[in-house]
Amino acid sequence: MKTLPIKALQEVLKALVEVSVDTGVADATSIVSRLDDIAKAWPVNAFTDLIVEITAGTGEGQIRKIDSNTATSLVPVTNFATAPDATSQYRIGFYGKMTGDISDRAARLLGIVYGNVDQLQQTVAKTSRPLL
Repeated sequence: MKTLPIKALQEVLKALVEVSVDTGVADATSIVSRLDDIAKAWPVNAFTDLIVEITAGTGEGQIRKIDSNTATSLVPVTNFATAPDATSQYRIGFYGKMTGDISDRAARLLGIVYGNVDQLQQTVAKTSRPLL
């Protein structure tokens, strides 16, 4: 049986459980307690309990749970260490919010990643459906 290095395993798990809902670039009006994006028109509180990750620019790598949102702002549960600005690219995602569904798929797929290709194809065919 082949084994995965821990970094490779982390990337596989991230790909399996990460579902992006929206992406964008923050506005310069953002502060540590709020990420603004005036280009958006989100439904109010549609992203409560989801995750926002700064993927590039100022604050890259910061991940926060979303407490609430307005049509153009995200309010994190815990303030950002560094306020996002006009260089900050972000994504909103589930990151395991649908743990039962995603974890089951991840476990089955990881168990056969280096195993039988036919079994992998059958598993994917059975479990492939939109997550949203």
